[in-house]
Amino acid sequence: MKLLFICHLTQNALDDTVRAMRYLGRELALRGHEVEYFFRRPHDSEEEPEPISLLEWPMRIAPLASRKCQQKQYDIVLATGSSGWCLSSFRDWLLPPETRVVSWHLHDDPAIGKSVDDIPEPAATLPTPSLPRESLLQQLNAWTVEQALKTQDGCFLTGLEDVHHIRRKYPQYASKAMYQPRGVDAKFYSPQRLKQKATPPSKLLLIGNNHTENPIGTPVVEAFLQILKTHPQVTLTVAGDHQLPPPDELFADFPEPVKPALNCVRVQQEETLPELYLQHDVFIQPHSTPAQPLAVLEAMASAMPAVVVQNPDFQEVVTHYESGLLVPPNNPQAIVESVTHLLENPTLCQSMGEAAFETVTRCYTWHQVCDIFEVNLTRIAGQALA
Repeated sequence: MKLLFICHLTQNALDDTVRAMRYLGRELALRGHEVEYFFRRPHDSEEEPEPISLLEWPMRIAPLASRKCQQKQYDIVLATGSSGWCLSSFRDWLLPPETRVVSWHLHDDPAIGKSVDDIPEPAATLPTPSLPRESLLQQLNAWTVEQALKTQDGCFLTGLEDVHHIRRKYPQYASKAMYQPRGVDAKFYSPQRLKQKATPPSKLLLIGNNHTENPIGTPVVEAFLQILKTHPQVTLTVAGDHQLPPPDELFADFPEPVKPALNCVRVQQEETLPELYLQHDVFIQPHSTPAQPLAVLEAMASAMPAVVVQNPDFQEVVTHYESGLLVPPNNPQAIVESVTHLLENPTLCQSMGEAAFETVTRCYTWHQVCDIFEVNLTRIAGQALA
């Protein structure tokens, strides 16, 4: 198959979408498929530029992608939400008739405008402008999702909840919603940690994602303050990419006396992540996310026990009290109890890390998850050529 990945971010962005595209593309290329990428060009500054908005795609990017597709005759184009919607909605003009369009992460598309001020007067099929701002954006997003499902040949989702939601809400397009788990690259595996003697853990790590302005949140603040009362040696590191707020803003909700126990790490390159995991003892992700973050799998690959929110996406990979601990959403006390239990039981912490390592090495390498990806792509391409 000839495949083209299209994304509104640059190829070196730390966004999970870009990284997953690169890893899956690499695996497909190793299997003999022809894979190319169409990423946004790098900016002059070191920081990742803002995503291109939904309304910019038809004018600036779609024509360039269309020209590339006309020249190469790809079997399948995989594009992030809004870009895929543009290409599929105008496919008669933009794409060869044999080319199939598949949406990538249709559910959470950061390219959809952040402000209603950028949205033009809607047509009859769009939401009415008299609605509140949040409602207008929600309905615009819902309308875009429905149009994408209607015009595209498939939709890859990395969250089980999103797959179930799409299938329930749009039963006529249920077969187009496909679950695509994420994987872990070999550089994140840390078997050396398994050989170390169990020592009392003290360093907590939370990695933010681009779906929240501040990845900490009130439950984590309340929980960490309680943990410090009984375990003053504990530290919390919050890491993220260029979108991570500065330390004074990130830790604004913490009282001044505890701020020496807080660390902020802005990750510039993916290659620095493995060492970051090795420098910490317990990974926490007590927030619900639009999909399963790569950070959870990568932390588990480094033999860290994970304290994560109890939802289908995390329950798919974390077995409670075996490879990590599951906590109810928005429950500071549950976070306190889970983290404290690990802090006070080094042997348990180590055994959970071992189980986490074993889980991801057995089921979540990129080679393994690409098997699912390749089967679905082959099915879509076969339908196109039938």
